[in-house]
Amino acid sequence: MDETSKPNMKYLHERRINGYIPDNQFRSRDPKFTDQKNKYGKRHQNLPDKGWREMTPASAFQFDPVELTCICPTGEKLSYCGQREADNGKTWVHFEGRLLQCRHCSKKYRCMQNPSSADHRNGAG
Repeated sequence: MDETSKPNMKYLHERRINGYIPDNQFRSRDPKFTDQKNKYGKRHQNLPDKGWREMTPASAFQFDPVELTCICPTGEKLSYCGQREADNGKTWVHFEGRLLQCRHCSKKYRCMQNPSSADHRNGAG
């Protein structure tokens, strides 16, 4: 049982609720599924590569933690979108470029995880 399930189990037990907590990792332990990838192939195998690639390091950006500003390597000021604390205690600050800032940028393929999102109206930098 993972750490996120424990509070859920406690909640159900205290309120005497007969509930079901799904186990998302059961296929990795069940011997019936050991040959599944060989038989059916990996999921999303025909989609374009969306895996992690080498990205521009955070040190290339000019970040001011007091003013919460960030300047990208091409000199564009990015918009602050919020922050969150990771499981390891580190704080992650999220910035985005405006659509037109990133659309024609030559560095977007190393800067953005999904560079094609800057190419259409619904995307973001």
